[in-house]
Parts: sequence; structure tokens; C-alpha cells
Amino acid sequence: MQTRAETLARDNHGFEGRSIEELWRDPAWHEYIFTGGTATVLDFPSMIDATDRSDGPFMRPLTDEEIRAWSPDGRPTHEESIAGTRDASTAMRS
Repeated sequence: MQTRAETLARDNHGFEGRSIEELWRDPAWHEYIFTGGTATVLDFPSMIDATDRSDGPFMRPLTDEEIRAWSPDGRPTHEESIAGTRDASTAMRS
């Protein structure tokens, strides 16, 4: 929740003065997100905790252990992020 609130505070995408919960009840927000979106955490109706293993249409941040699997120091470089995304995508198709 905090990440979404901070992201919205930095750029409200022309939807001034509303919380993310209010935005997701607005058909104009749906149109905006589903025809291009923000390329941020705001594009997901909800965000869950990194350790939650529920199924659904939401964003789940990676756990520290998941990050360290492809970035041993826990602070991925751009190159490590690209490689980690590619590896995860390949694993999902298997």
C-alpha cells in the first residue's frame, strides 16, 4: 500500500486528489490503465505482501530471498534485473 501511495503522490496522472482505492472505482481510471497504464505499481488493482502466496490479479513484490537468487548482494543492477526477468519468464513457460 505504501509503495502505491508514494507512486501516486509523485505523479497522479491527471487524477488529482484521489486515493488509489478511489481511482480503482472510477471507470475513467480503468480506461486510462487498460489502454496504456502507468508502467508502475498503480496498474494493479491490489498489491499483496511479498510472503503472500495467494493467486489472483495483483502485484506481489519479491522477497529478499527471491532477489538474492539472481542478485547475491540484494541490490540488482540493471543488467541483473533484465537477466532475472528473462529467467523468470522462461521458468513460467516451462
